[in-house]
Amino acid sequence: MHVMNADTIAVCTPRIIPAKARDRVANKYRDDVVVGRYDTSRYNHFRGRLNNWAAWRALRQALSHVAPGGRLLDIPCGTGRFSWHFSRAGWQTTAVDCSEQMLAAARRAGAASEANAPAFAQGDVFRLPYPDRHFDVAVCVRLFNLLERDDRLAALRELARVSKTVVASYYHPYTLKSASRWIRYRLGLRHAPGRRLTMRALKEEIAASGLVPQRRLWVAPLFSEEWLVVFRHASAGPAGGATQP
Repeated sequence: MHVMNADTIAVCTPRIIPAKARDRVANKYRDDVVVGRYDTSRYNHFRGRLNNWAAWRALRQALSHVAPGGRLLDIPCGTGRFSWHFSRAGWQTTAVDCSEQMLAAARRAGAASEANAPAFAQGDVFRLPYPDRHFDVAVCVRLFNLLERDDRLAALRELARVSKTVVASYYHPYTLKSASRWIRYRLGLRHAPGRRLTMRALKEEIAASGLVPQRRLWVAPLFSEEWLVVFRHASAGPAGGATQP
């Protein structure tokens, strides 16, 4: 098991997000009530469990190029939704989050006595204390939808600095839910829907990152808003599968 002393990890205070937005996002996930309801409100029902299953299946596909025993960074790990799955699948998992409250919930999601339990640490996705390409892969799920474009790019580049490949999730509008939101908005029945990345916007953002998109996976077409994108460094060879724009 890869061990990292939590005391060596910088506390998460993203330096790129404007102060008010930074504080709002960080404080939300340091609230014990929010953390306590996080899994219950999202995943402890049929639709949530189905979404969780689809996301895990897509992640396994996205990580097919990483051999068992490889070093995996899970950030933000949240309540350990996938951290324990990663470690039980055989990867040496380091699970990092900016919220100690989330980390406490993540630690409780499994048994520390497990042979390959994740190493949990508090840290900042914009300023990670690891050497270049320390991990075989960095996995970043359910973060980029909370950030603006410049912040997403900064986080992606830092993830790429510490890892050989990156798997990141992006939210898109090509779902039945998004269509319903847009119709209700046009009828004056709800506020404007949150912004999602179109295919064109995603391609433009990927081009700006300086990384090569190796694969793009739909978690659940028409039902899930998530894409998973596998990135590699431009100087590295393909990580498996055909390169997608």
